[in-house]
Amino acid sequence: GISLARTRGKSGSSVVACARWVRRWRWCCGEDDANGGFFATGVNAMTSIHRELARALRDQAARDALVRRRERVCASALDAGLDAPAHLKGEMPGDYGFDPLELGVDPKDLSWYQQAELQHCRWAMLGLAGMVAPELLTSMGISNLPNWHEAPFYDGYFTDATTLFVVQMIMMNWAELRRWQDIKNPGSANVDPAFPNNKLPDGEVGYPAGIFDPLNYSKGDLKTLKVKEIANGRLAMVACLGCFIQYDHTGVGPVANLASHLADPANNNVFKAAFIGF
Repeated sequence: GISLARTRGKSGSSVVACARWVRRWRWCCGEDDANGGFFATGVNAMTSIHRELARALRDQAARDALVRRRERVCASALDAGLDAPAHLKGEMPGDYGFDPLELGVDPKDLSWYQQAELQHCRWAMLGLAGMVAPELLTSMGISNLPNWHEAPFYDGYFTDATTLFVVQMIMMNWAELRRWQDIKNPGSANVDPAFPNNKLPDGEVGYPAGIFDPLNYSKGDLKTLKVKEIANGRLAMVACLGCFIQYDHTGVGPVANLASHLADPANNNVFKAAFIGF
């Protein structure tokens, strides 16, 4: 009102003043300007931002809903089609009710498979460490050790590879036969032959207790440790298989393969492998 009165006083005509204010307002809103006024430009920009933000939020909500729907479908499929068989009761470490081939229907077979998997897990964890550690130490310049696939031909051992192999077979055969006897006839081989005071409790075949437990793991949460061991062992078995396949294709060890992939992930990956068929 004050501006209008001042304008009216200067021009002497309220109609002219109103016309000027209307024209200024229309210019601000961009109605009579080809490029639009500064006010209209700002309003249009904010409107576009709000529109894009709302669209992004809607898209994200739709994606979240799709993920939740897929999770529900997968859970329903697992519940409906992969019910745990009767012989798997969740009592063994790592028992998640998965035995589609029903290999463990016979309790004796199941007991043997349990011990066989446990031993394979432990050997896989040791083997994977043996595959990675020498190559890693050599690449860091700390040592000069052969790659895992060249280890049988290495001439830096304290004796020849044939002697080491024969001694290893004899010792492993003795240990495995005692373990097999204890599984077949529980309690028949659960005493340390060198130290009779060390004895495994009944039903604890293959796990640390009286015979070998230098770190006193059996006195802690042994149940949880058993599950962790079998989970890490299963992962190690898959990792060892991956190392075998990688070497067959690339001719180098896991550390070199990892370094190559990190240097050029787009080209050095499993999808570029010739044996895949791509």
